[in-house]
Amino acid sequence: MTLTLTELEAVTAEVSAAATGGKIRGLAVPEPFVVVLTIEGPSGRRRVLFCARPGLVRMHLTEIRLETPRDAVPAFAEPARRELLGAAIERVANRYHDRVVAFDLNTFAGPRTLLFEGSGHHPNLYVLGEDGRILLMLGPSHSHLRRLVPGSRYERPLPHQEGIEAVRFLGGLGSVSADVEAFYRAEDERARRRRYTPEPAPPGPPRRGPAPARRGPPRKPR
Repeated sequence: MTLTLTELEAVTAEVSAAATGGKIRGLAVPEPFVVVLTIEGPSGRRRVLFCARPGLVRMHLTEIRLETPRDAVPAFAEPARRELLGAAIERVANRYHDRVVAFDLNTFAGPRTLLFEGSGHHPNLYVLGEDGRILLMLGPSHSHLRRLVPGSRYERPLPHQEGIEAVRFLGGLGSVSADVEAFYRAEDERARRRRYTPEPAPPGPPRRGPAPARRGPPRKPR
């Protein structure tokens, strides 16, 4: 279950307030589909989590510190750090009236855009150059209608009609991000158990009972 457009817009407003005017000080990729930015913003150090795992797609502020595993560094981590660390965050906003969030950045190499696609079909995280070309992407695109590969120009999602949305997160834990994080923490755990719980072994052939006693002619006395 992914965030709806209304929910993502509410989270984006919180992230914008915490991050705009700040700088990216850290980037972790704790899992293949997850990226966490550490931002030194106007209100202090905050973290933003992006998850592009199908079925668990979301973006929100997080209080949990997650690190990149040292024994298996994901391919996205190092080039993304080279592009983004030290970048000044000029603007955070939704785009295209869709589940897309853009971080407009000023880096040592020039303007960059960190673009999060939070749709349920093709979630991803992109780093775009000044000309709109894709420099990096968290994972390969599975879209059959858009050509999204490094070096190509980014294409926005096709317009579509959003259905009726139910708002699940109202900030009851202090913020919309806190509500989202609490909900998806339980969903993450259930998904993790499904991924790592071994399937039961298939049943073997039915066990055969003891062979019946062999009956032959009675023995003659000696």
